[in-house]
This record gives sequence, C-alpha cells and structure tokens, in this order.
Amino acid sequence: MNKLIPPFDSLEILRKYKTIKRELINQDGLIDLKIFIASGSTTDEIKNTLEVFLLNIGIRPKFLQGDYGLFYEDLAFKNKTLSDFKPDIIYIHTSFKNLQFSPKYSEEASNLDDNLKREFKRFEDIWTFVSQSYECIIIQNNFDLPPHRTLGNLDSTHPEGLVNFINRLNIRFSEYANKNKTLFINDINYLSSFHGIENWFSMTEWYRSRHSVSLKYIPYLSYSICNIIAALFGKSKKALVLDLDNTLWGGVIGDDGQSKIKIGNDSPTSEAYLDFQKYIKELHSRGVMLSIASKNSLKNALDGLNHPEGKLKEKDFISIKANWSNKAQNIEEISTELNIHNDALVFIDDNPAERDLVEQYLPDVNVLKMTSNITDYIGILDRSGFFEAAIISKDDVNRNATFEANKQRESFEKKAVNYHDYLISLEMNSTIKKSTGEELERISQLINKTNQFNLTTYRHSSSEVLNFMKSDKKIVIYADLNDRFGKNGITSVMVCKILENEIEIYIWVMSCRIFKREMELAMFDELVDIAKRTKKDNIKGVYIPTAKNKFVADLYDSLGFKKIKSPKDKQNESHYTIEIKDIKPLNRSIKVINE
Repeated sequence: MNKLIPPFDSLEILRKYKTIKRELINQDGLIDLKIFIASGSTTDEIKNTLEVFLLNIGIRPKFLQGDYGLFYEDLAFKNKTLSDFKPDIIYIHTSFKNLQFSPKYSEEASNLDDNLKREFKRFEDIWTFVSQSYECIIIQNNFDLPPHRTLGNLDSTHPEGLVNFINRLNIRFSEYANKNKTLFINDINYLSSFHGIENWFSMTEWYRSRHSVSLKYIPYLSYSICNIIAALFGKSKKALVLDLDNTLWGGVIGDDGQSKIKIGNDSPTSEAYLDFQKYIKELHSRGVMLSIASKNSLKNALDGLNHPEGKLKEKDFISIKANWSNKAQNIEEISTELNIHNDALVFIDDNPAERDLVEQYLPDVNVLKMTSNITDYIGILDRSGFFEAAIISKDDVNRNATFEANKQRESFEKKAVNYHDYLISLEMNSTIKKSTGEELERISQLINKTNQFNLTTYRHSSSEVLNFMKSDKKIVIYADLNDRFGKNGITSVMVCKILENEIEIYIWVMSCRIFKREMELAMFDELVDIAKRTKKDNIKGVYIPTAKNKFVADLYDSLGFKKIKSPKDKQNESHYTIEIKDIKPLNRSIKVINE
C-alpha cells in the first residue's frame, strides 16, 4: 500500500488507521507476532500506526501495552501478565524525558561519571532481565536531544551538559547492542534530528497528553520500528531494479552519447547523479542485488555504464535487460533469474508512465515514486527503509559474487550431457554438522528470511535459536556448499525435535541460491544417520503451505514419506512420517565432510 511508504501523510494515517487496518487484515500468509510495548510516555498512537505498517509487510501483530510510564517496573521485575503473553518482541519506548540521572550543575566530575553509569545500569538491568525471562527480541529507543540547551553550544562538550550526557549514553547503548544480538536500537536520535528537534518534540503535546513524540511524527517513529522488525523477520527487500536514462545519469544515452550524459563532477546535476550511484554502490557492497530494466539497446546501456566518471559498472549488475520490451515483462524475467518473489524487488524509474505500468501489472513489486529532481533520489530510496539490515553477515556481503558464480554454473550446465553429469562435474562438497552457536547470526537469518524452501515458516529470535542449540530435546543442523566455482556459505538449516522414538523436522530451510543442486538430499541423509545413531524408529515432517513455499509442497513425497492424518486443529497442514528402516541414501552428487 503506497500510502504507507514515505513520504506519507502521517496525519491521514493517524486519522484513518482503522480503515487501513480493515483493508490489510485479511491477507493470506500473515506472520503472527506478539509485541509488548513498554511505556515511557503515551504509546496508543504508536501501537495503532505500528499495526498498519506491520500488516502492510505481511505481519499480524498482537499487542500488549504496559502501564503509562512504568517501563522499568514492567520489565526489570517478574511480571506474570507479560510471562503469560509470551512476547516475541519487546519495544521500549523511552525518550530524554525518562532520564533519571541527568547531570546537575556544580556536581563533581566523579559524580557526573557515576550518573552516566547509573543511568546506563538502569537499562542494562532491564535488558538482562528481559533476555533471561522472555528470550525475545528487544527494540530499544536511544535518546533524542532536548529542544533547549541551558549551556548553549557548550552543552555538547561540558561534563555538566545534558547534550554531552545523552551523546555519551547513546554510545554506551550502541556498544551494548553490538555485543548482544537480541538488542536492537531504534535510532530516534537520528529521526528527531532529521525531522527537526522542535518538530519532533512538542512542549504543548507533552503537557497536554504526555506524548514524547509530536503526533505528526509518530508514524515516522512507528515506521522505523517496523523496518527493524521487517529486517529481523525476512521482510526487507533483496534486489533493486533500475532504469538508466535520467535515473542513473542525466540525459538519454542513445541521443546524447557517452560523452554528453550527466555524471561526474562537472555540474551540480552531474554530481547529484554520481552521488546517487555511490549510494547504490554502497547497497550493493552489503549484498543488495542490482539489475537494470531500461528501454535502450544493450550497446547504449553498456556505453553509459562504462562512463569513466560513473561508479556503477556492468559487473555490478546481475541482470541487464536493455531492450524495447515491456518493463513489467523484463522485471518478471529478472525476478525469475534471481529466484526471488516480486515483493522482494524495488523498482526505480524517473518516468511515471513506466512506474504506473509496473504497478498495474506487477502489484507486488515495490515501486518508488520518484520526483523529477535527482537531488531527491537518495532521500526517497533511503527513507523507504526497504533495505534495512538487522545484521550484515559474510553471506550477505558475498551474495553478488555467488550469483556471478551461478552464471558460470549455468553456462557450464549447457555443455553437460545430462543433469546428473552436470552436478557431478561441479565437484560439490559440503560440511554438515550440528551447530553449537558460532554460526548463530547466519542460521537465525536463514530461518527468518527464507520463504521458498521453508516447510513450516516458523520464525524465531536469535536467543530462541540459541536455546534450540543448547537443548537436549532439539538439534540444529546446518550445511555449507562449495564447488569448483566458489563457496556458497551456510545455505541450509534444520531444527528437529528429539522425541522418544522419533525425530520431528520442525524447521527446514534452504537458500534459493542452491536450488536444484540436491543439497536437500545430503541434508536428509545426514538426518537419517543421526536418527540411526540415536536409535529412533521414525522421522516426522510437516508442510504448512504459504503463498511463497509451493516449491517444497511435494518434498516429503519425493523423499519417500507417507502422508498421515493431520490433527483436527491443523487441517491446513500436511503431516508425514517415514520409518528409518525403509530409507536408503539419496545423495549421489555432493561429497559430505562430517565434523
């Protein structure tokens, strides 16, 4: 829903959130999440707007709100109501108004440092207790700056300055979050600066209704929280599809030629296009996949990309569709080549007619509404939050190199006599082993971001996954995959329940980058070996259909499982079982290295 993508009419969202909710609530395939909102000030409008933003990305939240102003009491001590609620996420809504130990003038330096330690300790106590008690994700505001400075500019450097105190405290928060993978910072320090501190905090609204964020800007706060949740649960976008003329450079390459398009440092307009390319290059460097859909000849497109002043080059793009075909058709082909769904794509084009066409024919594609001014482009893309990252793994950074290697594999496949010979010729090898926690980030990322090869689509926080790894009633298995063209990194994960006489596959995910490489056969063989070593009789599996996991609808049938009757309360699920004694090794293509 475009009205929920910045720049949006925040007051309209506040007024019409019930109508918007009704339009979104009946979607198929929604992920259910339970969110507790801990209050440092009034939170009703945060809950309402966060709900519609989450519904818009396919997440159905159930909320529990804490009592007004009692965030510390609700979270630092036993709370039966919260325990019974079993939150997936706890959001702590605090602001500079919730500081208890802010500096007092004429205090000794040692007391000022103690104040900082005591303020930080209050929040550290909360995070520690929450992690131990609820094993959930924590989203914590850092601190916005107040609208007034009694010391003026000195407030930012003097030990008694509140601005100095808040800046130092925010650094402490950041350092703690970097070391604790279940804590994520909602950067209201940035948000309030971006929108203007006087706009962000209204004295009138604070005294009238105890809103620490002005009503007009609450949707922007909620959108920021939504982006963090989207990144954690696999809802961030994966690929950016770009037009060329008047999008990546100024002018029309076919008319103007390479030497006259606007890109570089020759003029303000050329510099703006160059900076836009630099921004996209940064996205690419952390794993965002780039493609082109342009009405151009391929020769002209490559001439533009080879401009000596340009930052983006042909090698940066996984797919280049430079032709005169319908752009919606080209984007569908790109989606197929990348093996991702349309809703993981973002499309940027300066031409409103082209944008409208894509929106009409491919409504799941995220089409950004660009202006006619290139200086707006970075801001529009950045504030969309589409490429928000919760973590940046090695696999993310190497994603584009992996797709380049896949092109080489496809070329190699065309020369093979048959598909099995092709797989053998790849010289694949895989290390499959039980996880002990070192790979937690990547394993959690795969569980929460994978949609196509995902049998049950259960989502879990990193702390929950870590507990699976430590439990004697569950086992977490993961695998990497390497071949003659390169390394794919950790690409498949299983979480299984260890029952008395059987093993139940609870989660099974695999990266789309290695589809049709028979990695699933190698993983299943390893699970069978574990079942035999632990003297189990059966393996059970469940398939829960979604709009995106049809790829694995017949997986259990293909592995030799028998379909059994589903429980009465789970009629939408397909349940399977197989006896260990009936299973023969299936993997014929991958050399497995057990550790």
